[in-house]
Amino acid sequence: MSFALHERWHCTFLAEDLRTPIAPARTFSNPDSMLEMIRRGNGFRDLACRQAVDLAIQAGRGNVDLLLTPEQFAKLMGKV
Repeated sequence: MSFALHERWHCTFLAEDLRTPIAPARTFSNPDSMLEMIRRGNGFRDLACRQAVDLAIQAGRGNVDLLLTPEQFAKLMGKV
């Protein structure tokens, strides 16, 4: 997932090539909601991942790898 702040947090979901969008973009009004989505998507595998996301939020943009279950991926794709 790639995210950037443009008045709101815009999140795009990319394939492993980091170029091809694979799901509809999401927007959030505050980073707390985005952090909750990252947590649910198993994006915080360790303290270093969490710190990297926190720094990216401070910078206004960043990326994080999500480890979704098949059910979560289907929901993200809008197939549930």
